[in-house]
Amino acid sequence: MKDRIEVCKVLKRVRSKDGKRDKLETYLKFYVHCDLGTLYLNEWKSSMGVYDYFKNGRSASELFDHRYGKNRKLNHIVERLPAYIKQAKANAAQERTCPSKDAAAPERGRLFEKVA
Repeated sequence: MKDRIEVCKVLKRVRSKDGKRDKLETYLKFYVHCDLGTLYLNEWKSSMGVYDYFKNGRSASELFDHRYGKNRKLNHIVERLPAYIKQAKANAAQERTCPSKDAAAPERGRLFEKVA
């Protein structure tokens, strides 16, 4: 099975620097679908260029063929995703052999179950 990377938009309430008001910011959560299941990779602050690039999903092999353009945020994320994928797969394989007891927030590589 080929690895497929998908992105999910999430709104987060963030306290402003002056501490007087909250604001909503958009973040992108990255997941990879592989033979181990759906794995959580990381979360970055949103950028429309990055979202447009990943919104329909991308195969992991496309990341290696990525041509660097003027979008620095996209280049930054594309550079880091292969390392995150490798780490997530290693963590998921380890968790399958020796499952952890705490079910806290998803760590990189923790299996992610979609709720219908």
